[in-house]
Parts: sequence; structure tokens; C-alpha cells
Amino acid sequence: MNRLNDHLRQMLEAQSADIFADARADLPSLQRRLTKLDSEITSVETQVRVAIRKQVSAPEEVHGIFDEEIKKLSEQLKLMREARARKQGESLAAQQYNSVQQTTLEELTQMTLERFWKQENRLINQTLHRLMGKRRLVMLDH
Repeated sequence: MNRLNDHLRQMLEAQSADIFADARADLPSLQRRLTKLDSEITSVETQVRVAIRKQVSAPEEVHGIFDEEIKKLSEQLKLMREARARKQGESLAAQQYNSVQQTTLEELTQMTLERFWKQENRLINQTLHRLMGKRRLVMLDH
């Protein structure tokens, strides 16, 4: 129990539940990836527009080549938009998770750790779950 209390104290001092080095995607990184994906989508859309404009003035015998290229670009665009939608969902989930964590840390700070441990087990577990999210902490006593 002392080690868990030490970890909670670290979280309160850092005002962050991210005291354990893990590979969770952080919000700024997700935002950068979304921005990059938006830029790439814009680039592919521009390529499609250019291909369509060139197809209009190209000889009839090469229209099939333009059609194939536009179809390839369209498929690429579809996949990129789907990826963007997934990343936006991840970003929203991360924002909500960070908000819950921050609120829980503020509650713990106001409550103090001593009062926290005096609560009933159900409330302790709920608070720890809000702080840890999907991560699990296993304490081994050696």
C-alpha cells in the first residue's frame, strides 16, 4: 500500500497521471498527425482536380489513362479520410480521458491522500480507475 501511496503522491506533485513511461499516444502528437493527414488529403484532392482539368483537354485516346489515375487517387483519398476519422476519434477520446484524469487529480489534491484511503473500497477503486484508465497497476510484495 505504501508504494501505491507513493505513486499517487508523485501524480499529485506532477499534476499528471502519466508518471509511468508508456506508449500512450499523447494529444499533441495526435494533433500533429491530424494536421499532416489534412495536408496530405488536400494534396491528393489537388492532384485529382489537376488530372480532371488535364483530361478535359487531352486527346480522347488517353482518357482511359486519366480515368485509371483518378480512380487510384480516389481510393487513396477514401483511405486517407477514413484514417483521419479514426485519428479524430482517438483525439477526442484522449481529450476526454485527460479531462477526467485532471478532474480526478484536482479532487484528490483537495481531499488529501490520508482522507482518500479512509474512503470505502468502492470509491477508492473508482478513483484509481479514473486515474489509470485502461492501464493496470500490479503491485508485487517481495
